[in-house]
Amino acid sequence: MIWKREIARVGGNVGRAGHILQFALECHYSCALTCRGPGQLGCDKCKAGWNMTEEEGCRDIDECGSGTELPCEGGTFCINTVGSYRCEKCDAACADNCTGAGPETCETCADGYERKESDRCQDVDECERNASLCEKGTYCENVPGSHECKLCDRACESACLGEGPRGCVDCTVGYRPSAS
Repeated sequence: MIWKREIARVGGNVGRAGHILQFALECHYSCALTCRGPGQLGCDKCKAGWNMTEEEGCRDIDECGSGTELPCEGGTFCINTVGSYRCEKCDAACADNCTGAGPETCETCADGYERKESDRCQDVDECERNASLCEKGTYCENVPGSHECKLCDRACESACLGEGPRGCVDCTVGYRPSAS
């Protein structure tokens, strides 16, 4: 994508009077193949992803803008880029669609998340809400969008509230509670 410009030189050190110099410059990146001058206004035609306007020449098309059919599938959102667009995955807190990055852009919250007063989908602490989620000999650990039941440490007799020997409610024979 080159455009050529000719300048007529008269006299001077360039050569004989009337000698024509030619030099080539690159077309603007929005131009398709050829141009007649520099910048977006110099394009003869625009590349895909660009529209020709009288005022600006080749202008980037906002594929993600309002009034256009969004090119991204469910569970993703659109980001306009120069001459194109890309689709990115919605936050894990979103059930399906979103309008951008982060849990505040979810249309609806995924299971294990709920909309808080900050208007963002936040993780529900299932362990805090329901202490009986896990069986005897295990403890509940909250994970994003869910919970996991994990085995108590071998130092625990029958129940525990968390990880390791410090999480024991009572100790197995041969173990004793630590002083701290």
